Amino acid sequence: MRLPSDPIIAEMLPDFVASWQHDVEHVLPGIIEERNSSELYRFGHTLRGSGRQFCADELSELGAQLQDASRNNDWDAAVNLGKEINSKLDDVKQFISSLGQSAASGNTPSNL
Repeated sequence: MRLPSDPIIAEMLPDFVASWQHDVEHVLPGIIEERNSSELYRFGHTLRGSGRQFCADELSELGAQLQDASRNNDWDAAVNLGKEINSKLDDVKQFISSLGQSAASGNTPSNL
């Protein structure tokens, strides 16, 4: 994970994570339950694009995989991808937290 080069986008990163965590926990299950392939595709497409904007390339790739799952009506894959997305969002939260701790200690994280 790296920080977005645009400082405004970087500042929005915590909100990005919170919004996507909400959607993965509350919106995605409904899409899967309804077997709505067009909404699953849209969800994946949106994650793919916004993940790239926020330099969250792994999330972006998972969004692309959701699009593939929608094309194939692979609902088991969609469920598993939802779990992976949530895990990656937790990783981003930890990354953000480490930045705050590093700033307080005067250290820069090695993964920047």
